Amino acid sequence: MRIYLAGVVAFADRKRGEDALRESEEKFRQLTENIQEVLWMTTPAMEGLLYASPAYENMVELQEAERKEPARELYDRIGQSLTALNINLSIMATALPLQASDELRAH
Repeated sequence: MRIYLAGVVAFADRKRGEDALRESEEKFRQLTENIQEVLWMTTPAMEGLLYASPAYENMVELQEAERKEPARELYDRIGQSLTALNINLSIMATALPLQASDELRAH
């Protein structure tokens, strides 16, 4: 009877511990999903990222977008300059034969 009672007590203690852990994990999940501040967790030796809050992910995405913006602007400027150069070359290509034939007639 003692063994059975000890088993029931051990099971009840384990069940309470599991319930407490589950409740604690749920509170932590709610906190981390709703916090506006950046929060992250790493391994004790800081070898890897275990968790990053949505605010952390948003910050990383924003930094990535800010890093790409100068390249995008440069690409646009170069594209505009090349388009203008192409237009100028086309105008010059049509004007040169006319100018050359006028010079030949003058000689």
